[in-house]
Amino acid sequence: MDATTNLSELSQKVGDIHEERLAAYKAFKAVAGLGDPIQPENREQDIKGILKQVFGTSPKFGTVQRKMLGSTVDLVGRATITPNPNLDMDQVGLPIDKAWTLYQPFVVRRLVRRGMGKLQAREAVKERTEPALRELQNEIRERPVVINRAPVLHRYGVMAFWPQLTSSNTLEIPPLVVGGFGADFDGDAMQYHVPSKDDAVEEAIAKLLPSRNLFAASDFDVHYLPTQEYISGLWAASAKEEKLSTPRVFKTKRDAIQAYQRGDINVGQRVEIMGS
Repeated sequence: MDATTNLSELSQKVGDIHEERLAAYKAFKAVAGLGDPIQPENREQDIKGILKQVFGTSPKFGTVQRKMLGSTVDLVGRATITPNPNLDMDQVGLPIDKAWTLYQPFVVRRLVRRGMGKLQAREAVKERTEPALRELQNEIRERPVVINRAPVLHRYGVMAFWPQLTSSNTLEIPPLVVGGFGADFDGDAMQYHVPSKDDAVEEAIAKLLPSRNLFAASDFDVHYLPTQEYISGLWAASAKEEKLSTPRVFKTKRDAIQAYQRGDINVGQRVEIMGS
């Protein structure tokens, strides 16, 4: 009788311990976010555990994705490209609205280093004040943008450029460099990135500017050459209204070239050189 009683008491204690362990396990799962909340108040307020707060309801909206992995998204953008032959081969036209977003952390840092409070600096960038604009212009002179067009099949598909602020909504590209990207201007889009670390900036300036890559690695020949620009030059030089105009007379060829550089004559102006 005593053995049976002891066994019954032992089984009851083991059962009690099992229930307590199960309750502790469920509570741990609730705190970790692997199970439903235990407390009625938490269930009413739909309070989730730690992992639910970290990962969120979607891979795009969790704390890790938004705060840690998504922090560099502010330094990239995408835009349709349009030609601008007035740009240097190392320049691109960057929309000023995009530039404010891309360079915001660096402009804020510059303003803080000049003695402005961090909150005040952020507000200055948000309102686009004159000091913030001045620091933005200073920053883009020292920190280029890196541009690529997918798919990147060779080294010339990723190039660095000095941004020039524009009021347009497109990324303005010099036509001379589109060959390396395999791009044209029929709606193609490119991605642009701002390097954040100093060594990345130095590498972009030293290795990725088009002027640093004039010679193709395949045949060591110059591969940034005009392809279609000569057509507009031939049209301008052969325009009828210019051919019928009275020729300008210059003493030497040098004088004619200097007049063209000053803007006194255009490319289609008929000229006569004395003594020729």
